[in-house]
Amino acid sequence: MKLLLAIASIIVVLYLFTLVEPASNFTMPHTTLSPITAPNVTLASFAPANIWLRVSSWFAPSDVKEYQRGKAYAQGDGQPKDFNEAARHFRIAADAGQTDAQVALGQSYAYGNGVEKSDAEALNWYRKAAEQNNALAQKLLGDAYANGRGVQQSDEEATKWYSKASNNGEATAQSALGVAYLNGRGVNKDEAEALAWFNKSAGAGNDWGQFNLGEAYAHGTVVSQSYTEAAAWYRNAATQGNATAQIALGQLYYNGTGINKNEAEAVTWFRKAAEQGDSWGQYYLALAYADGRGIDRNPAEAANWLRKSAEAGNTQAQAALGQLYLTGYGVEKNDGEAMKWVWASANAGSAVGQYNVAQAYHYGAGMPKDNAQAAIWYRKSADQGNAAAQVALGLAYARGEGVAKDPIEAAKLYLKSAEGGNAWGQYNLAQAYANGTGVNKDDTIAAKWFRASAEQGNADAQTALGLAYLNGRGVEKSPQEAMAWYRKSAEQGNQWGQFNMALGYLYGMGLNKDSVQAMMWANLAASQHNQQAMILRKTIAKNLKPDQRNEADRLAKQWQPKA
Repeated sequence: MKLLLAIASIIVVLYLFTLVEPASNFTMPHTTLSPITAPNVTLASFAPANIWLRVSSWFAPSDVKEYQRGKAYAQGDGQPKDFNEAARHFRIAADAGQTDAQVALGQSYAYGNGVEKSDAEALNWYRKAAEQNNALAQKLLGDAYANGRGVQQSDEEATKWYSKASNNGEATAQSALGVAYLNGRGVNKDEAEALAWFNKSAGAGNDWGQFNLGEAYAHGTVVSQSYTEAAAWYRNAATQGNATAQIALGQLYYNGTGINKNEAEAVTWFRKAAEQGDSWGQYYLALAYADGRGIDRNPAEAANWLRKSAEAGNTQAQAALGQLYLTGYGVEKNDGEAMKWVWASANAGSAVGQYNVAQAYHYGAGMPKDNAQAAIWYRKSADQGNAAAQVALGLAYARGEGVAKDPIEAAKLYLKSAEGGNAWGQYNLAQAYANGTGVNKDDTIAAKWFRASAEQGNADAQTALGLAYLNGRGVEKSPQEAMAWYRKSAEQGNQWGQFNMALGYLYGMGLNKDSVQAMMWANLAASQHNQQAMILRKTIAKNLKPDQRNEADRLAKQWQPKA
């Protein structure tokens, strides 16, 4: 009884003392053993119940006290931040078996805070805490095995520890376990199980769980595909600062997928990711500045953000920055600097970087022209599935540039590119079938691939498809359809599309005869030094009155290509 009265007296005195303590100096002590910082509580929100928290912390076991002191030093809570002191207190508590201290000491080793950086030592302390069922330690141990940090990489071990942490309610581990099931890494692939873990993680408010649930909706994994749902989950994660989600949400805004198209809003989200140091956020922000989409075009800012991304190791940005230096767009033209970044990208294994090296060798840009070296680098890029490189290598085989001439190999490469959706691969494959070069001649297949390319806006393919309709090669003959495709090509500025439009108007092929229109299109084609258009223009001029010629000239001067 005397002991109880003594404790009560101490509490009363302490309570009275706190009433006169300046509010600005009072912070609530951390009452959990989680490494997450507890919120600061001022005197204005102080309640009598908190007296017991303050007093109870004084009577806490010594290992807990040491952990809390370490945490205070690590966070600069009540004293200057001091990682050395933090690590010292964490070690005292960790040696006594306090699991949160073991995790904190492991993280000190992982980041080199107050101790010499050591992944192996970090792993040692994570394992001690994980084996005592600390959920965060189990998750961190899973990360170590997943990434091979301080230990031999093992998907099976990673998944084992993610599973333990997940069953203990660690939300980030639940998301990671979902990814393991989604990709079949360390466990049998099971998309339904993946979705279940994403839902648990997202439901707990975890940003990675929310992002991955958004990905499931975007790709229709187990659930019905819904970009609207994807956007909602991306937004939840993005507002928590998840840079990957911010980029994904920005891309939906850019394309108007699942939400109303808003390029300015897209740029806002790219910027948020970029300002966190995310190299992809920086890359997409640079593209926005370069293209003037959602923001005023600014070549210098494009170069600035590309450089940040490139210096962070983003190989796409390195390749793009090299191109800026080659062309002098946003930076002073500098072949040496250009090739520095192009080589950095290529040597890191980037297909785009390898393609750019090949282009540099092919055209002698920034280095001596060398078709053999160009072919080698085109091959490296093409083997990674780069459709543009497949076309370029196909052309090298077709022409015998840097490799032995081989039309069959050229056609095979065109096919790979065409099936990958590349408009030039489709066009060149169509030409191969139209001419029987490397494949059996087949006008129907040729027309199919001309159409695929033409529908992507390839003006040369549009002209070729127009010719197919005009002559009925591989398609039913139709002068009207022919002229429709010629017009698409001509309106983009293609000289052969313009020349054929002139013929159509002159002779009434699929169009009503109109000598003024014929002369206008002939003028436009001739201005591109098209010899046949120059001859045709003279023929048309013989039958035109002066006012008709003047009108044709006026129309040609006013004409602008369509994007």
